[in-house]
Amino acid sequence: MQAKTTTFLFLACFALLLAPLSGCGCSSSDDGAGVLPSVPTRLFATTTDSANARAEAVVELDPATGAELNRFALPEVTPSGYGFDGLAFDGTHLWFITGDNTGTLYQLDPDTGAVLDSDPITPPAGAISTFDGLAALGGLVYISDGNGFILVFDPASDTVVNSFDVATLNASVTTISGGVAGFVGLDGLVVTDFISKTVYELDPATGIVRGSWPISTATLELPIGAAVINGELYVAIGFGSRYEVFTRAGTFLRSVTLSYEISALAGNG
Repeated sequence: MQAKTTTFLFLACFALLLAPLSGCGCSSSDDGAGVLPSVPTRLFATTTDSANARAEAVVELDPATGAELNRFALPEVTPSGYGFDGLAFDGTHLWFITGDNTGTLYQLDPDTGAVLDSDPITPPAGAISTFDGLAALGGLVYISDGNGFILVFDPASDTVVNSFDVATLNASVTTISGGVAGFVGLDGLVVTDFISKTVYELDPATGIVRGSWPISTATLELPIGAAVINGELYVAIGFGSRYEVFTRAGTFLRSVTLSYEISALAGNG
C-alpha cells in the first residue's frame, strides 16, 4: 500500500510540474519562439514647393497608401524650392542634405526632426556641391553630388572616407542625378539619373555598374528620389506627385499618388 501511495504522489507532483506548460502557448508555433521580431517598415520623403521654399518639410508616409503619418520642418530649406536634396534612413536615424544651401549633412531624430549631429561636406576635386541623393548602407552614408560623384561618409569618424566618379568609371554612364538607395543585406547601391531616366545598381565599394534599367514616365516627369523597403525600390517621380515601386530587377509593381510633390525618399531597407 505504501508503495502505491508513493507512486501516486510522485505522479501527482510530476503532473503539477507539467500543468503550467499545458495550454500556456509556449510552443514555437504559438508564441514565435526562435523567430526574429519584425521591423516596422518606414518611408520618409521631403516635400517640395517651388513657390514657397518655407513650406518644405519631411513627411513620414504609409508605404502602401501614401497617407501622411507625421511631418516636421527641415533643418534648412532648399532656396530653389525644388529638387536638390537627399534623405536616408539607417533604421535609427534620418540623414538629410541639400546642396542648394549650405551643403551640411544632418543626422535627425526620425520622429521629431531634432538635429542630433551636423557636418559640413566638402566635395572632392571635380565634384559639385548640388548634393541631391543620400543612402545609408552598411553603417556608411553615400552622398551623390548630382554630377556623377559618390562620396562615402563614415558617421563614426564624421569624415568622408572614400569617393568615386561613377561617370568616369563606367563608360555607359553619363551622369548620376537624383535618388540614391541601398539594398540592405544585399550589398547593392542604387542611383537614379533623371536626365536619362535610368536606374543603375552599383557595387558600393567600387562604384562599378552591375546593371541598369529605364524608367518610363511622361516627358516632364523625372525620377528624383529613391528608397528601398522590403527589397522593393521606391522612386519619387518629380512633377508627378507620386512614387512608383519596382522590383530590384526593374519590374513595375504599383504607383501611389500623393496630394503634393515630393523630392527625396528614405526607407529602412
